[in-house]
Amino acid sequence: MKPRHAIPLSELDTELEQARLLALSNRTAEAIARYRRVLARDPDNLAAAIGVHLTLPLVYDSSAAVQAARERVESGLHVLLDERPRFLRMASQRCLDDLLQVNFFLAYQGRNDLFFQSRYGDFVASLIDAHLPALTRPLPRQDVQGRRIRVGFASGYFRQCTVGGYFRRWISQLDRTRFETFVFHNSPRRDAVTRDIAAQADHFIDLAAPGFGSLDACGQRIQAEQLDILIYPELGMDAHSFLLASLRLAPVQCAGWGHPVTTGLASIDYFLSSGAAEPVAADRHYRENLVLLDGLGVSYPRPVCPNSKSRRDFGLPESKTLYLCPQSLFKLHPDFDPLLAGVLAHDADGVLVLFEADSPALTRCFLERVASVFARFALDIRQRVVVLPYLRHPDYLEVNRLCDVMLDPPHWSGGNTALDALACGLPLVTFEGGFMRGRQSAAMLKQLGLAQLIARDADDYLRIAHALAHDSVWRDEVRAQLRARVDELFDQDAAIASLENFLVKVVHG
Repeated sequence: MKPRHAIPLSELDTELEQARLLALSNRTAEAIARYRRVLARDPDNLAAAIGVHLTLPLVYDSSAAVQAARERVESGLHVLLDERPRFLRMASQRCLDDLLQVNFFLAYQGRNDLFFQSRYGDFVASLIDAHLPALTRPLPRQDVQGRRIRVGFASGYFRQCTVGGYFRRWISQLDRTRFETFVFHNSPRRDAVTRDIAAQADHFIDLAAPGFGSLDACGQRIQAEQLDILIYPELGMDAHSFLLASLRLAPVQCAGWGHPVTTGLASIDYFLSSGAAEPVAADRHYRENLVLLDGLGVSYPRPVCPNSKSRRDFGLPESKTLYLCPQSLFKLHPDFDPLLAGVLAHDADGVLVLFEADSPALTRCFLERVASVFARFALDIRQRVVVLPYLRHPDYLEVNRLCDVMLDPPHWSGGNTALDALACGLPLVTFEGGFMRGRQSAAMLKQLGLAQLIARDADDYLRIAHALAHDSVWRDEVRAQLRARVDELFDQDAAIASLENFLVKVVHG
């Protein structure tokens, strides 16, 4: 075996970065081949090994491709666990650097990921424990009599984004007579939402500042606050937060549903989710103890929908029926393609409105896949699909107002996209999926008394979409009920109260 130090790290790192970029462009086979090339030259390269075994497409060619990718990941997890002794010999910092990856895209396959996530969590935790044992030991609970409960929140997404919108009030609206709040922001990105959270919290600690360049330093800084409870609003989106969560930095550690899939980490004790959105026996989907908060589990501020632009301002056809599907393209499972085609096939004036992906390559891959399905329905994608660029949030809300129906995908339903749509008076059709991530929109509709918009099957989905677009009497009734009750979805004090009750119970329990 060629010694690692004999191989120029800069050359290997260049190869790894090229592989990563190939993966993000949906050139999965090429990315894996590049990772294999690195691994062949340096068998102890953990980053390359993870890349070989766990790299997934962002946009799948077909449902069969989803299954094939899942089987490959299952085999890959076995290999990584079997080869763990090799990686335990790595230098500490290099190992931790190589672990700065997440298996984020697994959750979009639409399956129960408990086994996969737990295997990956155990793999990561075993390496972390070998290098940072002082930060993985259990911590004793402290006596909270006569003082406020010390609650920490750690994330790299305390800004204007889905996580910031959902969870900022978990911090700002906690009763300050009972709770002392600590915010640990581990990203250099910040905006007005970041500044507001910093102003609302009792303590705001910038883990992206100089002096916190290592996982060890960040972990020690959090642990030094002697928290009673540490909450990660989302886990699985950001690699640094995931590694922090594999440590034991507070006696009780929780994940929120910002990324609504089990973390798979034994170090996370509770998963805080939406009582309205979780299915029966949902605890079977989580390694953590599942906690059901009231309603959606968050107090989401109602967006103000502007009314100053027309379809022409966005290049949208004036006289067509506009079916909006604003989800990130990697969320749209191949199973959804025939439904999209079916909606348009039943509406000669129907046009599907999408948003482009961050990468032009992803947008191209998705449109090529959809075009092949549309062709079977004698639909010309060039005439029946409009792809909009990224828009500022006010303009995005305007598009919601200007469209006729939102088409909510199976497997991963709208969350804040559904909230934005409903706030702008845009009705949507959805399914009630088998996992929380596919049931959020359905939970909202039930709360509004609009369960008739939840489809039983594909045929029912097509019927509801067509009726919303063309049955003016029924559509007006739906919109009237939506206007009358939509405020019930927003500014939910009961969600914060249920979070407070949980915090008190778990500390005193």
